[in-house]
Amino acid sequence: MSLLKMITDLFDSLFRSSSPEVQKKMRLKKIENELRNLPNGIYRNGLIQPNFAEILRILYINTRPIAKILEQTIAGPDIKRNTRFEFQLIVSSYEPSNQDALKSLEYEPRKHEVLEAAQDGTPVQKVFDNQRRRLEKLMHELNSKEFIKMDSIFLKLKQLTELCRFNFVTPLKAFDTKFNPSEPSAHPNFSALAPISMENVFLDLYYIIADFQMTMPVANAVIALAQIIDMDSMTSETQKKIVGHLKKIEGACHKVLNGDILTSLIRISKQNPDFQPTKVSYNADARQRFSIHIQEQFKNDEGRIKNELQDETIKSELEALFGVKSLLPLTGYNEELNELLLQNSSASFSWITPLKIVKSFAHFYYTDAVKTLLNDIVIEGFFNNPNYKSQFSQTVFSANEVSEKIEAFENSFAPNGPNNEALIKGYIRDSHKDSDFSKKLVNQVNGINAEAKSLIQHQVTALFSLYNEIVDLLQDSKKPSCEIVQNLKVLMMSSRNRDSTDFLENNIEKWKVFFDIMRNYAIITTVEKK
Repeated sequence: MSLLKMITDLFDSLFRSSSPEVQKKMRLKKIENELRNLPNGIYRNGLIQPNFAEILRILYINTRPIAKILEQTIAGPDIKRNTRFEFQLIVSSYEPSNQDALKSLEYEPRKHEVLEAAQDGTPVQKVFDNQRRRLEKLMHELNSKEFIKMDSIFLKLKQLTELCRFNFVTPLKAFDTKFNPSEPSAHPNFSALAPISMENVFLDLYYIIADFQMTMPVANAVIALAQIIDMDSMTSETQKKIVGHLKKIEGACHKVLNGDILTSLIRISKQNPDFQPTKVSYNADARQRFSIHIQEQFKNDEGRIKNELQDETIKSELEALFGVKSLLPLTGYNEELNELLLQNSSASFSWITPLKIVKSFAHFYYTDAVKTLLNDIVIEGFFNNPNYKSQFSQTVFSANEVSEKIEAFENSFAPNGPNNEALIKGYIRDSHKDSDFSKKLVNQVNGINAEAKSLIQHQVTALFSLYNEIVDLLQDSKKPSCEIVQNLKVLMMSSRNRDSTDFLENNIEKWKVFFDIMRNYAIITTVEKK
């Protein structure tokens, strides 16, 4: 400091101490003195000293190996992968016996347990209820003190992640233009810099690590993540290295770059003794997300198991209905897209099998030839009751649309359709980058399932109404004089329709089998006419 400035400062302090500008200078002077008196020697003669750069270099060297662990687990570009590792970290906090209990409530073990119980004659619902109680007990444990501590650990891990992502290279090159980030351990030649040149660095560091504190539980969490990546390479020596890196990071942040020191550096660089920098705020929601995910997956798995068990129970009936014929495949709403959903979300298609059954039945048993027969009765039949003719016509018309309605649903998965398959796959892909797309995907699938369920219900109802009318017509055709349609025998026995009539009569029992199967999936309330 020059003699003239010393005299000026002394004069100001004696005769102008009440001036706001002088008070500002005095407070800045006090901050500078406090920084100068720090043992770390990061500030001298109004400049940021090479010791500060050395602290940045230590952080750069020691955050790199920690960054690799975090990037491969909870801080990579794939959100779903990050979430999976977060959840694995939570699971690792359970006692080993409870970890096994949680694993036993996954899809495959649950289904195996249900099948075994069914073989023993135990009611399936009793097994599901028991599984639900076991899950509730495990979810309740998430609210214990030990698990609540996980919130703090995840907050620190997020903070550590941001520190590891910090761009140390740019400020280090400002202190030494020849600094080589590929060889950070090489002897550097740092120079002192004016505080203003480091203002943004101070602000960014404060934002990230103002209240950062490394704890042993956080260190254990990092080690646990490293073990998840590669358990075989996790030796005691590797653990010591990880702890060593974290201790150096803690030392640099807590002893040198703590919130108070960074605040002083920011105020000096801004020449504003009152400036209060902002710091980051994180939400600790991993525990809550884990609970929601597990319970949603549990619910969806239960529905999936019930559907699959139901599909198993109708195998013999399907064989009686279709023989060796395979169920017709569906476009869009099919096993291939469903498998993709199961691999990437908790959502799945719930009505594939029943919709395939309806499509196949309409194709094999409500053929175009049968439709022609019934249409001829509508158009050329002499109905004794005009109201009955109107009702019968509407029933035939509705049944004739069954295949068209199913085809329209399948076409909805085409490009530009409301259930665009490409859009669904896009949601699956983008859900790995943005969790909002996961919500959109689940909502989309739920809507499609509701549409499929409604479609099945309406088409089965239409076919069942027609079945009752067909039974009446077949019975009426056997009478000496037809009571419903006067010329029914002529229409049914014509050369155009004889084969269709025989086909319908020979397969009318198949319709009964079909409805027995579909009662597992749809509500059939119309009273069958005898």
